Amino acid sequence: MMATTSDIENVARVLRGGGLVALPTETVYGLGANAEDPAASPASSGSRDVRPPTL
Repeated sequence: MMATTSDIENVARVLRGGGLVALPTETVYGLGANAEDPAASPASSGSRDVRPPTL
């Protein structure tokens, strides 16, 4: 499935607002955030314990 222009605009809006987006791959989902926005990082939220990813 290809992303539409509307999809890309929605993702950009979420990222600019400090949100997270899900990035599907063939096997797993990843999380994307604006790396320059400290509030966008799940580790900075303090709302839960953050552990290193399991690979």
